[in-house]
Amino acid sequence: IDENLQFWKVNVFPLPADQFLNVSFGVNSPKDKYSLFLRTCTGQVLFEIKDLSGSNLKLDISKIPSGLYFMELIFNSGVSLPIRKMVIQH
Repeated sequence: IDENLQFWKVNVFPLPADQFLNVSFGVNSPKDKYSLFLRTCTGQVLFEIKDLSGSNLKLDISKIPSGLYFMELIFNSGVSLPIRKMVIQH
């Protein structure tokens, strides 16, 4: 396991999510910029946000239909954090 993956503890809440989804890196904030991808069960990218920085994000998911989705964070350095399963329920 890559040591970088253990260094960044990513919290995603609330789950299930309704209007907003919060992504927090907790104590260790990444120094590298990163991109966030939200994918359907079939792998289709619903949206992506590039060149993010900082340790906290609040995403408006109110227009995304209820369902099961997967979130992936990829750093500009090439490091990818494990894909997180999430449920949106309106």
